Amino acid sequence: MAPVRDVMSRRYKRFLAIVSFPVLVYMVFYQNIPAVQFMSQIKEIEMVNRDGVLVPYLLNSDLIQKFIDEIEKENVTVFLIEPRILNVIIHLTNEMTIETNNLQINSDINDTHFVSFGVTTDIDSDFQKIKFYGLKQNGFENFKVKGVTSRPEFHQNNLSHIFLYHQLRPLLLHLVVFYNRGDNFIWNDRIHLVNPPDWLKTDQLSFGHNASGFNNLELTQTRLGDLTLLAPSNISRFLLQDIPESRFIECNETRVKEFYRANPGFEATETGRNRAMRASKLLKSLKSTMDEVGVKYWLSSGTLLGWFRQCGFISYTSDMDFEVYIKDYTPDILTTFKSHGFRQRRQLGRLNDSFEMTFNKQGLTMDVFYVYEEPDHIWVGGVGLRGEKYRFTFPIITLCWGELLGVAVRVPCDTPNYLVTVYGTNWTAPVTRWRWSESPRNIKKVGQWTREEMKETMKYMG
Repeated sequence: MAPVRDVMSRRYKRFLAIVSFPVLVYMVFYQNIPAVQFMSQIKEIEMVNRDGVLVPYLLNSDLIQKFIDEIEKENVTVFLIEPRILNVIIHLTNEMTIETNNLQINSDINDTHFVSFGVTTDIDSDFQKIKFYGLKQNGFENFKVKGVTSRPEFHQNNLSHIFLYHQLRPLLLHLVVFYNRGDNFIWNDRIHLVNPPDWLKTDQLSFGHNASGFNNLELTQTRLGDLTLLAPSNISRFLLQDIPESRFIECNETRVKEFYRANPGFEATETGRNRAMRASKLLKSLKSTMDEVGVKYWLSSGTLLGWFRQCGFISYTSDMDFEVYIKDYTPDILTTFKSHGFRQRRQLGRLNDSFEMTFNKQGLTMDVFYVYEEPDHIWVGGVGLRGEKYRFTFPIITLCWGELLGVAVRVPCDTPNYLVTVYGTNWTAPVTRWRWSESPRNIKKVGQWTREEMKETMKYMG
């Protein structure tokens, strides 16, 4: 008796042959696709039959190639970002296969005719005038979507998404327009439709439900069927980390106006503006440092409060606060900090308990708190001058992107909940006298370092 796997293989090949013949006739006689080309694609479909993802993609490869050629005429680079197809590429290159239902994107997509591509451009580029004349001649309709962000430099006259739908074949191409925004960062606005055509159903798309941001993507050529495409170099990271954490939260200018209206004495002074300029330089240097070692960090404490409440740096403070998962710690972090001009001032705690590093740069103090994960919460430690051990407890967070002082930064997606945890419900009111070991709502004393332990857990570098 033949093994079950062999029987299933024969049944699948028989089924594929039966299905392929009428499709072959249709594609050759009605769509003018060469038979040899189609059969070579069928062989690749046979190699990876992942829920039928490749079938419509490969059958429409000629149209996709026309789309790529047309975009490249505008002197811009188009790259594949469709999660389902990238997952197939991972499989073909013998990497791990990622279940798309584990991704924080629409996972209930059954129509595999939707394909997302990205393009990176600048606000003032000629790309805004793109007409797609060549694609219209090949049976495509297009629908362009303008941006809706409140930021004046990314105003509503700029394209954010372009949809191309073929009139004869069931194929819709989604072009996600990313703009260079700050150093080493690209950004895309959310989809906001005005009188969309009947063929456009946005709930079936992988991108555009929120504004999104990414560190500049490194791209590499990959081959699928007869197409040579550009795609993210590290597809696994793009699918498992970059996309789930890509949501971008724009600073709320209305909230800022309300804050200064209620607190007229807290407008930035000349000293405050000078500190903000230095803080911006520090942020750029920090991002460059952390990008170099590949470690995620995010705003915390007063720095997060300043971003969310005032879209800036709290003028009466002189320090900046950031958090990093302890699992991401590497000795290279300290070496890289020093190579970027950060001077270490102190180191508190141990790697397994209350670890914290403090640096100076640009005349500002920067605290890096390491975050420890528990099943139902996260926490950071604090070390008092007499060796007291404190613990600050937070709800589990997910990370999004934001922008502070012109620099892309990560922030907790549910920042209001974070702020209530630390400052209470009255976090909108300014507090000029803040004692870190007494004022936070989420602090608790949990122990005491011994005198001998303090030699290790309280190191000051001057």
